Amino acid sequence: MQLRQLLITIAVSLFICSELLAAKGKPIGSATNPLKVSMIPGAKEGKQAIKNVKPIYDTITDEFEIHFKLSYGESHEAVIEAFCDQQIQLALFDTYTYGEVRKKCHNIGEILAAEVDDGSSSYYFGIFVRRGSHLNTLKDLTGKNIALGGQHSTSSFDFPVSMLIGAGINPGNDLEHIFVTGSHFSSVEALLTGKAIAAATYFMNWRKAVHEGRVDPLYFKPLAKSIPIPNNPFVMNKNLPKTLKTKLREAFHVIHAALSPDKLLSVDGHKIDRYDVDIGTQIYIDTLNALEVVTDEVKKSILEKANQH
Repeated sequence: MQLRQLLITIAVSLFICSELLAAKGKPIGSATNPLKVSMIPGAKEGKQAIKNVKPIYDTITDEFEIHFKLSYGESHEAVIEAFCDQQIQLALFDTYTYGEVRKKCHNIGEILAAEVDDGSSSYYFGIFVRRGSHLNTLKDLTGKNIALGGQHSTSSFDFPVSMLIGAGINPGNDLEHIFVTGSHFSSVEALLTGKAIAAATYFMNWRKAVHEGRVDPLYFKPLAKSIPIPNNPFVMNKNLPKTLKTKLREAFHVIHAALSPDKLLSVDGHKIDRYDVDIGTQIYIDTLNALEVVTDEVKKSILEKANQH
């Protein structure tokens, strides 16, 4: 039995090696050695995310003969690790996670493109409160509570925290409580139900809530608005062949012209205008510099406060 098991193990190992060697001999992006693409939504939304964007990648394959293998990560950490280990060559990150990639992957990532949504490749987040609450500046939140989104979210966690710090508030010490809700939707709900005094979300999400009738703007207002934040970047391995990188940029630059508008979707399923392949790295670096005050120690103190109730 032990000999049989050993032979099976050797056979499996030889098969894996042969597959790797076969892939190595094929051009990256070919049908037999496709570009491996990953997104971060996690298992709950991952399958739908792939379904949302698959027409884009299928059309690029048809028009530019670049082949892809789509997947989703179980967590931000898993996708970062896979990208650092070059198990994937293209990934969709948020701005903060892209910063982690820059630090942990020795700058192996290169910006490919960002979505253009409502005519812009950047967006704004806000901190919203109820009108008549006598809150007029961020400093007025001292001793109050706030609802933030997921701890990996640039727009609903990192930027609100950086702005609170900029206003002289130490979130872990100066706020009565912090609700880390895990999503923009849940943060808005916390404000609407009165659970939270203030909530952080991006303006597009707020406008959507108003349009759907969940928020009456007569009773709520933005307390603060952020600087422009670049939309989530598609990041590619900078060591890919130069001709392939050029071809990818061309494909994402024109793909909107080859798809019907109802097929040009973001991972979360909303319609986008096109992709911006000229957005570059500097706007992300500037954004990340603004977030440097949100240190691991700051995050730890916030999460500790969030767990007190």
